[in-house]
Amino acid sequence: MTYTLGETIYWKLRDDEAIVHVAYSLATGYRIYPVKMPDNVVYPAISFQFIGGASRIHTMGSDTGNPSGTRLQISAWAETLTEARALQELVRLEMQDTTGTYAGGVTFQRIFTESEPIELYSDSAEVYQVIRDYLIWV
Repeated sequence: MTYTLGETIYWKLRDDEAIVHVAYSLATGYRIYPVKMPDNVVYPAISFQFIGGASRIHTMGSDTGNPSGTRLQISAWAETLTEARALQELVRLEMQDTTGTYAGGVTFQRIFTESEPIELYSDSAEVYQVIRDYLIWV
């Protein structure tokens, strides 16, 4: 079975024991969501989305058609800032400097941690969000 890049990211996060220890329960299952979290989500949770498609490698005379990298944004959500920071750190440890072939046959040349965390608070949801960007070379 061949996976999309998003499916591979989901499985990569889901296969990390430390992340699952925080973002899983028998009642709610895995709380790792591509693009949109469901209503009434239980925290802590993770969401991720691709922000900007893969750029392409160009030569002076043409577009080679080869992708160079894709930017991925992963958010850690929790009811306390301490929990959100800790979950984001687990995500960083799992993602940073990844190489090799993973679920569904996707081969990572390398995943780079692209940004320092950004910390936000949602008054309406009463939850903290810690965001970090990653650059993925496949």
